[in-house]
Amino acid sequence: MDLTSPAHLLRDRLRAREVSAAELLEATLRRIETVNPAVNAVVGADADLARASAAESDRRLAAGAARP
Repeated sequence: MDLTSPAHLLRDRLRAREVSAAELLEATLRRIETVNPAVNAVVGADADLARASAAESDRRLAAGAARP
């Protein structure tokens, strides 16, 4: 997945259900794992909490209750 797209375009793809929040999250976690050793920008990431939040976002989207 191309994470270099502007955030508003990723949001639009999410709302159009072209991609799930879980898929976006996993791509982001992979990117952090790949790049962070060189840039040391991320001190800590709670992947389990992020996955739970992504799952909740996907449930809201499926129910038509997405946040603005």
